[in-house]
Amino acid sequence: MVRSSTRSNNTFDVFVTNAPHYWKEVKVKKSLVRTDHVMIIGYPKNIINAKRTNSFFRAVREHKKLNMLKELENVDWPKVTKHAD
Repeated sequence: MVRSSTRSNNTFDVFVTNAPHYWKEVKVKKSLVRTDHVMIIGYPKNIINAKRTNSFFRAVREHKKLNMLKELENVDWPKVTKHAD
């Protein structure tokens, strides 16, 4: 999708996609870092805002597992299992 040179008069840097219909354009700009290559920016046709999600992580460190095991040993399991719901 790159139509202009990206290093001197050559096109070494490319923007390859199997879905070009999702992209409005690809621009070649001067790079923000010190290099003799340019920067390639792809602009999508449709802007999609990211959805926020909450992630929770289970504690898997060994001392946390041992603490959980101790807590489970103190549970009155017959009282728990006699309830149907």
